[in-house]
Amino acid sequence: MHRDPRLYLDNMLDAIESIRDYTAGLDFGAFQKDRKTQDAVVRNLEIIGEAAGRLPNSYRAAASEIDWRKIIGLHNVLSHEYHGVSLPIIWDIIQNKLTPLKGSCRKLLEQAIPDIRTSEDLNTGKTVELVVISVKTNNVRCRMLGSDLIITFHTNARDVVPGEIVTVQPHKFWRYAGHLYLSGEIESARIDVSLLGLKPLLLNDFGMWDPQDEYWGEEDEPVDEWAKPIIDRGPRPEYEMEQVLPGADPEDGDPFSDPISKSNELKDAGDHRGAYKLLMELLESDLRCLDAHSHLGNLAFDHRPEVAIKHYEIGLRIGELSLGEEFDGVLPWGLIDNRPFLRCLHGYGLCVWRFGRFEEAEHIFERMLWLNPSDNQGARFLFNSVKDRKDWEPEEDE
Repeated sequence: MHRDPRLYLDNMLDAIESIRDYTAGLDFGAFQKDRKTQDAVVRNLEIIGEAAGRLPNSYRAAASEIDWRKIIGLHNVLSHEYHGVSLPIIWDIIQNKLTPLKGSCRKLLEQAIPDIRTSEDLNTGKTVELVVISVKTNNVRCRMLGSDLIITFHTNARDVVPGEIVTVQPHKFWRYAGHLYLSGEIESARIDVSLLGLKPLLLNDFGMWDPQDEYWGEEDEPVDEWAKPIIDRGPRPEYEMEQVLPGADPEDGDPFSDPISKSNELKDAGDHRGAYKLLMELLESDLRCLDAHSHLGNLAFDHRPEVAIKHYEIGLRIGELSLGEEFDGVLPWGLIDNRPFLRCLHGYGLCVWRFGRFEEAEHIFERMLWLNPSDNQGARFLFNSVKDRKDWEPEEDE
């Protein structure tokens, strides 16, 4: 079965963006000294060359402004004679050749290429509702709302997030190799996890939580005001929420070998794009992976809070499917599978505070204290600041 040529274009665009990320802020002198970055760039140039070599001739002919022969030839050189490659040549490619190639790849994705439109156009006369399941460089993988039908939506929109429902006015539908594709314009987007058809996460009963067993400060010191109603409420049931983590091996004794830990390692190493890609793959496997929602929110928080808040909220709302409106139990941080839900709640609270929605933020931080009275996340300090109507400020780097 032939692979859809658009997937090769996607691979090329992903590799171009990765090279941009790896070399951001570097000049040639710094690049010469950074062997790790050189290796990462070369690997992605190989991906570009290999994908270019697999494109049908009709595609390459439609973008004749690109010297495809050189791109394909570069792949062969890099694959077999890496140590003989000139760094100035690679730097010139980074600085002067990738941007035109990116533009041509995008143009090819947008054009109606006859050899991939192998089935009839579907109905474009009415809008369709799609559930976003992952966001990539040049497309959004979706599921038709109310069905299991998977569709790849070609769009430049980068502010939609997994779990969001988008209403799209289609321009074209087409099929290739059994897969359904769509181009069009997003008319609206909304969050309503009750429509996603997700199975609620399990709540495992861990008995009763008793405030008398908790530490509330020294005996000669007054109890904090926020803690008094929690103590007065008395014992409550405590639970651990099921954690969905696709790809994790429960038999693996290494606590840092799971996909979330690997994404954190990539982030800490400066490879935010790699971390983002891994987290998106988790959600494409299962939208109930709350930790993927929370960590995507963390990646977006500093520079794109309007996107971060959607990541956090969707993870939060999916978790709430298990709680119901009358939930009065405890989700202790010490039961580690509760942490993804609590992280989503925390991130969502920070975002609404950042946007000046004080009453909502106050309610969220108070709720965090009731759910996890040991307060491992420091919600009591946030609660007091919001209650005093202090504006959100970014944390200072240590």
